[in-house]
Amino acid sequence: MQASKPSARRWLALMAVVSAYTFTFISRYVWSPLMGIVSQEFVLNSAQAGIYMSVFFAGYVLTQLPGGMLSDRMNPKVVLIAATVLGGLAAGMMSLVNDFSLGIAFRFLAGLASGFVMSACSKVLTNEFAPNERSVALGILMASPPFGITLANLIGPLLRDNYGWRNTFLFVGLLAVLVVLVLILFVKNHSPVPETTSKKAPFTEGFLDFAKNPNQWLVVVAGFMFLFTTTGFPTWIYRVTEHLGFEPSQRTLIAMSYSITGIAGSVFSGVIAKRIKMNSRSFLMATHGLMAAFSLVLVINWQFGLFFALGILYGFISYLPASHQTALAIQYSKPEYSATSVACQNLFMQTASVLQPVFLGGLIDSTGGFSIIWYAFAITMSIGVIAIRATKSPENPKT
Repeated sequence: MQASKPSARRWLALMAVVSAYTFTFISRYVWSPLMGIVSQEFVLNSAQAGIYMSVFFAGYVLTQLPGGMLSDRMNPKVVLIAATVLGGLAAGMMSLVNDFSLGIAFRFLAGLASGFVMSACSKVLTNEFAPNERSVALGILMASPPFGITLANLIGPLLRDNYGWRNTFLFVGLLAVLVVLVLILFVKNHSPVPETTSKKAPFTEGFLDFAKNPNQWLVVVAGFMFLFTTTGFPTWIYRVTEHLGFEPSQRTLIAMSYSITGIAGSVFSGVIAKRIKMNSRSFLMATHGLMAAFSLVLVINWQFGLFFALGILYGFISYLPASHQTALAIQYSKPEYSATSVACQNLFMQTASVLQPVFLGGLIDSTGGFSIIWYAFAITMSIGVIAIRATKSPENPKT
């Protein structure tokens, strides 16, 4: 069932799901500013400290597909509340751990909980927003990742230095209580199964609907290339700018500006596409092409001022495609399987963030320089343009 009533309540529902999705990124990335002090207390080496992030991601990947299937067959509001409660408990319990192994268990649990959230959020927005407004809503939702990362990097050090790392995790756990209240108040209950769908349909039917559609796989290819690039920039930008001779404060400023302008790009992506009257497919081709071009511009060893300005533009452009990737997954799916399609897309796209550091690290080692990164980004985004160009236009281009 798809709702399209022009009420203000749907924007409150959007605010609620944004808070839930943002919480998962705060929970994930708050570990970064706490890593050093926890490593000292537990006597962890760098590999062990890194495992705390890796196991979160492992849990996150495992529940992508189940999350989409449940959100299609159940009330997505219930899925969101349950996942947020579980994620909050896992974060809060980190404040009580006294050894490395127990911490791994709670981080893995937090990742499992987070994996249910994205597809449930997209299902709520599919129900709440009319097709011609959905890309705007999804654009705001997709600002959650950079927003959550930014908040984690702001409040993490502040709470750590004033209250200790254990109370920082406890604060994150308690933050889930506020998110749950917002979800209860502002997200409506929706019929779990549309009237046109049999409740006896196989549980895997949504996945099969996705798997049999070549357009979905072409969008996944483009999304993989997109995520390869957008995770690659923050992964390597400190090394790149260090190689260029920038001061530590300058390197931090470039990295933070990329994240902040990424929030703006994601928020306004749907509005921009609607204003210039481009559907999601055309908008993706245009923005992927822009990212390819800007990547080649960054090959030049610019001085700080110009590199900083280009980094701001690159950050803004880099987050323009995200909501339209999700919008296309919904367009190419049957309405009753929209959450499963989003989950499948996210599952396969996320492999890029795993492969990218190793692949680019190997290229850097083999070439002895960092310019290869920008050439790689130009190639990946060009492949994205080709993949989207190969898709067929959806039946309802306004979706």
